[in-house]
Amino acid sequence: MLNYMEPVHAITQSKDPGIRGKLWNGTWISLVSGLLTVVLVGVIGLFLVVGYNLRLLKNVQNGEEHPLPDWDRFGADVGLGFRLWIVQIVWSLPALVFALIAVLTVGYDVGQLGIPQMGFSVWTVLQILYTILVALAGPAISIAVAQHGRISDGLRAGPILNWTFSHLGYIVLALIVSIVVGIVLGIAGAVTGALALGIGLLFTIPFASFCIMVYYSHLYGQLARHTDVSALADEAVY
Repeated sequence: MLNYMEPVHAITQSKDPGIRGKLWNGTWISLVSGLLTVVLVGVIGLFLVVGYNLRLLKNVQNGEEHPLPDWDRFGADVGLGFRLWIVQIVWSLPALVFALIAVLTVGYDVGQLGIPQMGFSVWTVLQILYTILVALAGPAISIAVAQHGRISDGLRAGPILNWTFSHLGYIVLALIVSIVVGIVLGIAGAVTGALALGIGLLFTIPFASFCIMVYYSHLYGQLARHTDVSALADEAVY
């Protein structure tokens, strides 16, 4: 179902006359965002890139000939990326609770704290298992938010988990391939930049980072194109 080379061809073999400009914009926005993250201004650029990639996901889902969108919706993309970030924060809260309980119960008899006698290490296990669950649900969460740009769609746990487990094999393969591609592109960006006396790292690392996001967003778009995602977005909500 998934074509793992299709995202690569969307960049290297694209007939889109504006592809270079789109990649250049993604690179410099990623660069500036990274440099300004220390003063928190960079998160705006991060939201922008995330929102842009959600539009890419939707274009792939719709079978657009040139899936990489134009950089012409800065405000809308920032808002879209911000909403996905809020959704991801909410999904991560249980893991934070498990981690906090694990820390607070270190060295104590958890039964005296009103917590079942399971041992403090159980909370760490629960945190790890829940984190894995959220990672597996990541594609469904992104697809859900990309449909209409609504926070509420990304928080519909039932449909998201049902869709995730129904397509678990494809999702696991997509995540594994994305990780491998990310490692390869990261190494390639670092080596190429280092060969340019280190200065090139300012461009090769952001370029690799942006291409990694394009890659997995494209794969998520393929998942959405080849499966029924209607349950992930509540059409009754406006």
